[in-house]
Amino acid sequence: MFNGNSSHQQQQQSKYISSSDYALNVIFSQFEQVADSKMSLILNMGVDTDVNLRQLLGQGSDPAFDKLICSLASLAATQQSTVIDAVMRWRKVKVEPLDSSMIKRMSESAPLSRVRETQSVLKERQSLASVFILCRTLIEIIKRLTPGSLPDDLGENLEEIVFNQLKKADPDAIKRSKNRTASMDLFAELIGELSNIRFASVSDRFIAELEKYNNQTLMKERQSHMEMLIRGMRFLKIKIYPVDALEETADFLSSCANFFKNSHGAKVKHAYARLFIQLLLPIAEVAVAEVNFPAWAKSVDTMYPRALKMTLKPRHIL
Repeated sequence: MFNGNSSHQQQQQSKYISSSDYALNVIFSQFEQVADSKMSLILNMGVDTDVNLRQLLGQGSDPAFDKLICSLASLAATQQSTVIDAVMRWRKVKVEPLDSSMIKRMSESAPLSRVRETQSVLKERQSLASVFILCRTLIEIIKRLTPGSLPDDLGENLEEIVFNQLKKADPDAIKRSKNRTASMDLFAELIGELSNIRFASVSDRFIAELEKYNNQTLMKERQSHMEMLIRGMRFLKIKIYPVDALEETADFLSSCANFFKNSHGAKVKHAYARLFIQLLLPIAEVAVAEVNFPAWAKSVDTMYPRALKMTLKPRHIL
């Protein structure tokens, strides 16, 4: 009797695995086909065309593609590594060298003044468009995961990749390009979703990096980099319950409050001020007794004098 039940359970499990794998293969194949089609469309736009990735690839631009991404994300609830690895592999293929015949064809149709730019323009489009699709998909996948459901090694790898994008980006290049700005916004949103299931490790990365800039001279020299890094925290999911989450939030805010208190340069001060507004306003609507938590109260006491002082100076009015 025991052996019979065991055999039956194994058959059922095998059937389930086969069904889930089949579903993944079908949906990912559809995702890949549509994503590749969008990449081809973008790469074949004229070199002098003003390509707007938010309009072409953003949520709502193609409801059918949105649905495919959500279907893929739903499968990731039980096949996290498989789905994430597949999407990452897709992106890796998309940044391989461009086809020489495409470069030649696009060069021939480009304005004479931009012929020499053809390859660099297409390469940037290829990189940014594939990043846009990758980030959109990973955001939907991570949204559906719960703390502990993402394998630790995979979680650390994703954190490292995304955080390095925020840390190493060129602020001037970002400001000059709406598509680069859109990509950075997605990276910030993605690391925000990761923080929902891995808050301590994600927030520790930001604090450790900001600690490196915690002196007046370096802070003024690297204002734009600090501003971008601070902005990268605006989607972090701070929580006030359960108690361990409240403690993690309070520790994170305490560090940020101290950085703000000792900050130099208008860009850095304004970035911290905006961050506190973005993170704390939603909490203020629901917090009650939690605000009396010692570390939380101390954080507010630390940031308040600097914030009050800024409101009295016209140059700090946001």
